This record gives sequence, structure tokens and C-alpha cells, in this order.
Amino acid sequence: MKLIGYHGTSSNVAETIKKHNFKHSIHGWLGKGIYFFNEDLEMAKYFPTRGNKMTPENVGVIECEIEISDDLVLDATNPLSEDMKLFHVIRTELIHNEISKNRINAKSKSINKEKVKSDLDGIVYDILCKKEGFCLVKANTYTYSEIERQYEKIFFTRVPNSTELCLKDEAYIINKNRVV
Repeated sequence: MKLIGYHGTSSNVAETIKKHNFKHSIHGWLGKGIYFFNEDLEMAKYFPTRGNKMTPENVGVIECEIEISDDLVLDATNPLSEDMKLFHVIRTELIHNEISKNRINAKSKSINKEKVKSDLDGIVYDILCKKEGFCLVKANTYTYSEIERQYEKIFFTRVPNSTELCLKDEAYIINKNRVV
């Protein structure tokens, strides 16, 4: 399978990536790895500017061609797949373990968030990738607009506006170029 991924970052970091390697994210909702928007240059250009992190003039985007065997891809875009059924089994087990370990009950008004793992889905993807040998997670995601971020407690959506890739091993990148 060949995929085109766009990685949005600062202009300076884009130059470093172009000359050297990516720095893997140590957490995220798709787990540890290198994050890309699948065939979506516009979303990659927008992503670094959210939360007023940087202006569009300071954005850099790296385009990568990724070549990977289908059996190494955890395709989370199909919720009825066997892989996603296994994802939910692992996720449920982790939730039950956290409830037991931290003595959380459904009626608790206050939960010590420091004790509860916040990136549960990312942890599950990492476990599943390690267990099944997946090297890339592909999932439909939603990246909030600026106004949605400001009013996130009022406006909420689960309708995806992009597909993200989380690559666990940079060896599958066969070509990378700076495009912005």
C-alpha cells in the first residue's frame, strides 16, 4: 500500500526533518509515532496554527510517501473490522483495570485525574500494534476549528474531517519533501 502523508509543523522544524529524521510523538490518540494527515495538505497547514501556536507564515509541511504492506496497517476507519473489535476488548479491559486499581466508582464526584490514564485510546493502539505487529494506524479524526476550541464545552462533534496516520517506524517512508 502506498500512502501520501502531510506533517504540519513550524518552518524551522520542517527544515530539520527534511535534513534528518522525525521526532516521534510520545503520546497521542493514535499512540506513539509520527503523525500525518492522509492526502490532506490543507489540514497539515492548519494544524500547527490552532490555539494561536504560530502564524500561517511560520508553518512548514513535509510530504511523505509511505510504502507499507497492508497486513502492517491497523485500519481503524472500519469500526466493524476484527482489529477494531479487538481494540474494544483491550480498551474495556484497561478501563476495568483502572477502575479497580484506582478505586473509581461511577458515583464519584471528584476523580484524581493524575491517577487515571488520559490517553486511553493511544495506549490501546500501542498495545494492539505491539501485540499484532502493526506499524501504522489509520483513523478518521476531527481537528477542531479555532471557534470550536474556544467553545468546546458547548459545541462538540464526532463527525471526522480528516484521516490521520500514525506511523510507528520511519523505515516505511520512501520519500520526503518539504512542500510548504
